[in-house]
Order: sequence, then C-alpha cells, then structure tokens
Amino acid sequence: MKKSKTCLILIFILFVSSLNIVGCNNERSLNSMNTSSHTITDMAGREVTV
Repeated sequence: MKKSKTCLILIFILFVSSLNIVGCNNERSLNSMNTSSHTITDMAGREVTV
C-alpha cells in the first residue's frame, strides 16, 4: 500500500512538472488537450488554475 502511494505521488509530480513545461511552450494545444486538467488557459491567454 505504501509503495503504490509513493508511486502515485511521483507520477503526479512528474505530470504537473510536464504540464508546466508544455504550458510554457505550447499553451494552446495544452488547453485543447487537457480541458479537464487543473491549469487552463483563459481567453486572454493567461494560465488559470481551477
């Protein structure tokens, strides 16, 4: 149980960091791909955390 929890945390950290990297380079495709994610791009092009 402990091992899988640590693994999930690591995956989550990697996911968030990859979102940040992709968000810097390619906000529009990130927005269209991950509309259900925590970080979206609003109409003005700013990143908004939901």
